[in-house]
Amino acid sequence: MGSIVASLCGKYIKPVVLELGGKAPAIVCEDADLEHAANAIKFGAFFHSGQICMATQTAIVHESVADQFVEIFAQRHPRACNEPDSQMRGLFTEASAQRTKEIVEDALSKGAKVVAGTEQGQEEGNIIQPRLLRGVTDKMRIYKEEMFSPTFSILTFKTDEEAIDIANDNDCEFLLSFPLFFHSSTSRHLISLPSTSPLNHDTETDHRSL
Repeated sequence: MGSIVASLCGKYIKPVVLELGGKAPAIVCEDADLEHAANAIKFGAFFHSGQICMATQTAIVHESVADQFVEIFAQRHPRACNEPDSQMRGLFTEASAQRTKEIVEDALSKGAKVVAGTEQGQEEGNIIQPRLLRGVTDKMRIYKEEMFSPTFSILTFKTDEEAIDIANDNDCEFLLSFPLFFHSSTSRHLISLPSTSPLNHDTETDHRSL
């Protein structure tokens, strides 16, 4: 879609800036370094308050290590405010914050739980507190919709095929980022990139903890 829009704009000599969205997942295998995975995913989820097109929005974690992953992820959890030295700031608009609140309320009303961060009701204006939700299902808006806020969910899987299916099951046609955390390359050879996922950056990097 981005190339089509750019081509049309070039044809008619129109300036354009494209913000290409996505519902970027991260898969965490049972043999992954959980400390590294949790810190890297937290950085990808909360950097710029999640307002990046390739921000990580869903952790798809093997069920055998999900509890430990959540415990690590919840450590040193940041808070948002509009103070100059704040670790995290508000969203670009109050409308964006309101949309996030509605999606979170939808998830909580259908059984999801906040396992890191705060419940609703502690936010004003454009402030959205970073939070991790568990118990998310495909009946909730947060499961499929791009959030563009520091609102993050964890899902679990048993098999590689199930993890790939979950990664592909969203309202966005493309995944702009798709990290995979594992230790043994031989044990993970069955996992391949989702068919809809053009990986636009695949460098290995150290991520600081928030």
